[in-house]
Amino acid sequence: MYVDDIVIAGDDKVGIEQLKTHLHSHFQTKNLGRLKYFLGIEVAQFAHNVRLSQRKYIKSAPGKGLLFENKENKYIVGYTNADWAAYPIDRRSTLGYCILFAGNLVS
Repeated sequence: MYVDDIVIAGDDKVGIEQLKTHLHSHFQTKNLGRLKYFLGIEVAQFAHNVRLSQRKYIKSAPGKGLLFENKENKYIVGYTNADWAAYPIDRRSTLGYCILFAGNLVS
């Protein structure tokens, strides 16, 4: 099996170390340290939040990105709204939704 990159994230430092030890005992692994870039996204980690940015690709908005704060809750919450056949011209429906993880918008 070949895995190019794997990201291990969480607040359980002991559990993360145990997982890394387990993976290293079964596979050839190398720890690259704190996450800085992943799938073209720049990751900046701070004490209480994480900032994700694609500023390399967004020339007109340098320094813009998403801020994910540690808000102490670990819930996934979803909201949706639909307006069935309300568009007066062709009677199309409209739908919108958002998903939040730990109080942070993710979708």
